[in-house]
Amino acid sequence: MEQVVVQTKPKAGRIRSFLRELKRDRQLLVLMLPAVLHVLIFCYIPIYGITIAFRNYRIGDPYFALGAAARWIGVQNFLDFFKSIYFSRLVTNTLLLNVLTLVFTFWVPIAFALLLNEIASKRYKRVVQSFSYLPYFVSAVIIVSITLNILSPDGVINNAIQALGGRSTYFIGKAVYFRPIYILLNVWKTFGWNAIIYLAAIAGVQQDLYSAARVDGANRWQQMSYITLPSIMPTIILLLILNVGTLFASNTELILLIANPNNMDVSDVIGTYVYRMGVVEGRFPYATAVGFFAAVANFILLWTVNYVVRKKTDEGLW
Repeated sequence: MEQVVVQTKPKAGRIRSFLRELKRDRQLLVLMLPAVLHVLIFCYIPIYGITIAFRNYRIGDPYFALGAAARWIGVQNFLDFFKSIYFSRLVTNTLLLNVLTLVFTFWVPIAFALLLNEIASKRYKRVVQSFSYLPYFVSAVIIVSITLNILSPDGVINNAIQALGGRSTYFIGKAVYFRPIYILLNVWKTFGWNAIIYLAAIAGVQQDLYSAARVDGANRWQQMSYITLPSIMPTIILLLILNVGTLFASNTELILLIANPNNMDVSDVIGTYVYRMGVVEGRFPYATAVGFFAAVANFILLWTVNYVVRKKTDEGLW
């Protein structure tokens, strides 16, 4: 039996080869350096901040502390949150608001992308698409300011109601209108941008399928129902999993802009509570614990939904 001898480069030779590759690709490495530093500074180093949730941390204490200097208190901050009188309200409001947002907003960019794809005029399609995703780049402050002016007691909607014989209503001051306003703002601001993902998926559908369908007599609706929609279903499933994995994370900025004492019972979510505890009251360990709880809950949801979808459809994130 012949013995196969595998020859390997000496260690010094491998080092010289590695240095030559670095020299050859130095320009690409320099271009990549800012992105690497950004991820390192703003994504990886702050991960250590999770330890604050398990410490009795105060402003001025050493951030990177170990041993007795860190003043560890275990899971006391988590227990305080679970025993809080706000716990049930926060979890209920967060889940209900995000589930309603998912139900009423997830399908909008899909329908918009399917309908936009049926427009024959490329110029008209580009104009419509540009106007649809323009609100995504507009500040939430401006979007909310426009909405508050429209819904104010002397705004356009109330003027129309009064013209029809109705009474003026302070919409933003009533809790019953908070969730519809929040959902509509999310649709207005995000549907055009989210539709880009589905339009990109539609662009990858084989055109031969449409040609064969037209030969068989399929109309535009049938082509969309039996070719386009099934072809982009993996993309839809992927984005659905990602959206379910954020049910404990609301759009805190948007909520803070439209929330007020009159609708606090329905607008107070985990994100706004973390803001109050951390930024307003300075209880950084407690706020970190609450935020960490939401992150863990999101991960559990993400893993569970991905596991179920993988079992049923063979599609998933991993």
